[in-house]
Amino acid sequence: EGGGGATGVPGTSGRCRLTAIISERFYRRLEALIAEAEAGGAQILRPEGYAPIARDGVFKMPMTVVLNAPLDCRLMAEEIFGPVLPVLTYESIGQVIDYVNERDRPLSLYVFSHDRRLIQRVQQGTVSGSLGVNETLLQYIQEDLAFGGVGSSGQGAYHGPAGFDTFSHLKSVFVQQGLGRLTGIKLLHPPYGPVARFLIRMMKN
Repeated sequence: EGGGGATGVPGTSGRCRLTAIISERFYRRLEALIAEAEAGGAQILRPEGYAPIARDGVFKMPMTVVLNAPLDCRLMAEEIFGPVLPVLTYESIGQVIDYVNERDRPLSLYVFSHDRRLIQRVQQGTVSGSLGVNETLLQYIQEDLAFGGVGSSGQGAYHGPAGFDTFSHLKSVFVQQGLGRLTGIKLLHPPYGPVARFLIRMMKN
Protein backbone atom coordinates (compact mmCIF):
# COMPACT_ATOMS: atom_id res chain seq x y z
CA GLU A 1 0.00 0.00 0.00
CA GLY A 2 1.19 3.53 -0.56
CA GLY A 3 0.14 7.07 0.06
CA GLY A 4 -1.53 8.99 -2.72
CA GLY A 5 -2.08 12.63 -3.47
CA ALA A 6 1.33 13.76 -2.25
CA THR A 7 3.23 16.40 -4.19
CA GLY A 8 6.75 15.50 -5.34
CA VAL A 9 9.78 17.13 -3.77
CA PRO A 10 11.68 19.22 -6.36
CA GLY A 11 15.05 17.82 -7.39
CA THR A 12 14.35 14.25 -6.30
CA SER A 13 13.53 12.60 -9.62
CA GLY A 14 16.65 10.40 -9.44
CA ARG A 15 17.34 7.41 -7.26
CA CYS A 16 15.84 7.76 -3.79
CA ARG A 17 16.25 5.25 -1.00
CA LEU A 18 13.43 4.31 1.31
CA THR A 19 14.00 4.26 5.06
CA ALA A 20 13.23 0.96 6.79
CA ILE A 21 10.87 1.28 9.76
CA ILE A 22 11.60 -1.08 12.64
CA SER A 23 8.09 -2.55 13.03
CA GLU A 24 4.52 -2.32 11.79
CA ARG A 25 3.50 -0.52 14.97
CA PHE A 26 6.04 2.26 14.37
CA TYR A 27 5.11 2.42 10.69
CA ARG A 28 1.40 2.80 11.50
CA ARG A 29 2.23 5.49 14.03
CA LEU A 30 4.16 7.52 11.44
CA GLU A 31 1.36 7.17 8.92
CA ALA A 32 -1.15 8.31 11.56
CA LEU A 33 0.96 11.38 12.41
CA ILE A 34 1.16 12.33 8.74
CA ALA A 35 -2.55 11.70 8.12
CA GLU A 36 -3.58 13.84 11.10
CA ALA A 37 -1.39 16.71 9.90
CA GLU A 38 -2.72 16.42 6.34
CA ALA A 39 -6.31 16.42 7.60
CA GLY A 40 -5.50 19.66 9.40
CA GLY A 41 -4.38 21.35 6.19
CA ALA A 42 -0.69 20.40 5.92
CA GLN A 43 0.86 19.73 2.53
CA ILE A 44 2.68 16.38 2.19
CA LEU A 45 5.80 16.35 0.01
CA ARG A 46 7.49 13.10 -1.07
CA PRO A 47 9.98 12.20 -3.81
CA GLU A 48 8.25 11.61 -7.12
CA GLY A 49 7.56 7.96 -7.85
CA TYR A 50 8.23 6.74 -4.32
CA ALA A 51 5.50 5.68 -1.91
CA PRO A 52 5.60 3.97 1.48
CA ILE A 53 5.81 0.17 1.46
CA ALA A 54 3.96 -2.04 3.93
CA ARG A 55 3.79 -5.68 2.87
CA ASP A 56 5.22 -9.09 3.76
CA GLY A 57 6.59 -7.80 7.04
CA VAL A 58 8.58 -5.05 5.31
CA PHE A 59 7.85 -1.45 6.22
CA LYS A 60 9.62 1.39 4.42
CA MET A 61 8.99 5.08 3.92
CA PRO A 62 10.59 7.77 1.75
CA MET A 63 11.71 11.10 3.15
CA THR A 64 8.47 12.97 3.85
CA VAL A 65 8.22 16.72 4.30
CA VAL A 66 5.10 17.97 6.08
CA LEU A 67 4.60 21.64 5.25
CA ASN A 68 2.76 23.89 7.71
CA ALA A 69 1.24 21.24 9.93
CA PRO A 70 -1.25 22.49 12.57
CA LEU A 71 0.63 23.48 15.72
CA ASP A 72 -1.66 21.39 17.92
CA CYS A 73 -1.25 18.10 16.01
CA ARG A 74 0.75 15.18 17.39
CA LEU A 75 3.43 15.56 14.73
CA MET A 76 4.36 18.94 16.22
CA ALA A 77 4.31 17.71 19.82
CA GLU A 78 5.94 14.27 19.84
CA GLU A 79 9.36 12.91 18.93
CA ILE A 80 8.95 11.48 15.45
CA PHE A 81 11.55 8.68 15.14
CA GLY A 82 11.20 8.37 11.38
CA PRO A 83 11.96 10.04 8.02
CA VAL A 84 9.35 12.76 8.51
CA LEU A 85 10.34 16.43 8.62
CA PRO A 86 7.80 19.09 9.64
CA VAL A 87 8.51 22.49 8.07
CA LEU A 88 6.81 25.74 9.07
CA THR A 89 6.94 28.90 7.01
CA TYR A 90 7.37 32.29 8.71
CA GLU A 91 7.31 35.98 7.87
CA SER A 92 9.84 37.37 10.37
CA ILE A 93 12.60 36.07 12.61
CA GLY A 94 10.75 37.59 15.56
CA GLN A 95 7.89 35.21 14.83
CA VAL A 96 10.34 32.29 14.98
CA ILE A 97 11.84 33.44 18.29
CA ASP A 98 8.37 33.81 19.81
CA TYR A 99 7.46 30.31 18.62
CA VAL A 100 10.53 28.82 20.32
CA ASN A 101 10.07 30.75 23.56
CA GLU A 102 6.40 29.84 23.90
CA ARG A 103 7.26 26.13 24.11
CA ASP A 104 9.42 23.79 26.17
CA ARG A 105 13.09 24.65 25.89
CA PRO A 106 14.69 22.51 23.17
CA LEU A 107 17.64 20.18 23.63
CA SER A 108 19.32 21.87 20.69
CA LEU A 109 18.45 24.71 18.35
CA TYR A 110 19.83 25.02 14.81
CA VAL A 111 20.11 28.19 12.76
CA PHE A 112 20.92 28.17 9.06
CA SER A 113 21.87 31.64 7.88
CA HIS A 114 24.82 33.77 6.77
CA ASP A 115 23.33 36.88 8.39
CA ARG A 116 25.42 37.45 11.53
CA ARG A 117 22.89 39.82 13.05
CA LEU A 118 20.11 37.29 12.61
CA ILE A 119 22.22 34.52 14.15
CA GLN A 120 23.10 36.73 17.12
CA ARG A 121 19.46 37.68 17.58
CA VAL A 122 18.41 34.04 17.76
CA GLN A 123 21.30 33.20 20.09
CA GLN A 124 20.47 36.01 22.52
CA GLY A 125 16.69 35.79 22.21
CA THR A 126 16.16 32.08 22.89
CA VAL A 127 17.04 29.50 25.55
CA SER A 128 18.15 26.02 24.48
CA GLY A 129 20.49 23.29 25.64
CA SER A 130 22.85 24.11 22.78
CA LEU A 131 22.93 26.07 19.54
CA GLY A 132 24.28 24.92 16.19
CA VAL A 133 24.88 27.35 13.33
CA ASN A 134 24.81 26.01 9.76
CA GLU A 135 25.33 22.39 10.86
CA THR A 136 23.83 19.66 13.03
CA LEU A 137 25.88 16.51 13.66
CA LEU A 138 29.27 18.24 13.88
CA GLN A 139 28.07 20.14 16.92
CA TYR A 140 27.07 16.93 18.69
CA ILE A 141 30.35 15.06 18.13
CA GLN A 142 32.62 17.79 19.51
CA GLU A 143 34.10 16.10 22.58
CA ASP A 144 35.27 19.41 24.05
CA LEU A 145 31.83 21.01 23.70
CA ALA A 146 29.27 20.23 26.39
CA PHE A 147 26.00 18.78 25.07
CA GLY A 148 22.88 18.65 27.22
CA GLY A 149 19.40 20.00 27.74
CA VAL A 150 17.81 22.64 29.89
CA GLY A 151 14.47 22.47 31.68
CA SER A 152 12.19 19.81 30.22
CA SER A 153 14.82 18.79 27.64
CA GLY A 154 17.16 17.53 30.37
CA GLN A 155 19.56 18.55 33.09
CA GLY A 156 23.33 18.39 33.02
CA ALA A 157 25.60 17.80 30.05
CA TYR A 158 28.14 15.31 28.81
CA HIS A 159 31.33 15.31 26.71
CA GLY A 160 34.69 16.16 28.23
CA PRO A 161 34.90 17.77 31.68
CA ALA A 162 31.16 18.57 31.61
CA GLY A 163 30.34 14.87 31.36
CA PHE A 164 32.65 14.03 34.25
CA ASP A 165 30.96 16.67 36.41
CA THR A 166 27.45 15.53 35.42
CA PHE A 167 28.02 11.86 36.21
CA SER A 168 30.01 12.52 39.38
CA HIS A 169 28.79 13.61 42.79
CA LEU A 170 30.69 16.29 44.66
CA LYS A 171 30.20 15.35 48.30
CA SER A 172 30.59 18.19 50.79
CA VAL A 173 32.02 17.45 54.25
CA PHE A 174 31.80 19.83 57.24
CA VAL A 175 33.82 19.19 60.40
CA GLN A 176 33.24 21.28 63.53
CA GLN A 177 36.60 21.98 65.14
CA GLY A 178 37.01 22.80 68.82
CA LEU A 179 39.03 22.34 71.98
CA GLY A 180 37.94 18.97 73.24
CA ARG A 181 34.14 19.08 73.60
CA LEU A 182 34.11 22.88 73.58
CA THR A 183 33.25 24.48 70.24
CA GLY A 184 32.32 28.01 69.30
CA ILE A 185 28.77 27.04 68.40
CA LYS A 186 28.15 25.60 71.87
CA LEU A 187 28.34 29.14 73.30
CA LEU A 188 25.01 29.81 71.58
CA HIS A 189 23.23 26.78 73.06
CA PRO A 190 21.10 27.05 76.22
CA PRO A 191 21.44 27.02 79.16
CA TYR A 192 23.41 30.24 78.83
CA GLY A 193 26.35 30.65 81.17
CA PRO A 194 28.48 33.65 82.16
CA VAL A 195 30.41 33.69 78.89
CA ALA A 196 27.24 33.80 76.77
CA ARG A 197 25.71 36.54 78.91
CA PHE A 198 28.94 38.55 78.64
CA LEU A 199 28.92 38.25 74.84
CA ILE A 200 25.26 39.31 74.67
CA ARG A 201 26.00 42.41 76.76
CA MET A 202 28.94 43.23 74.51
CA MET A 203 26.76 42.99 71.39
CA LYS A 204 24.07 45.19 72.95
CA ASN A 205 26.60 47.87 73.76
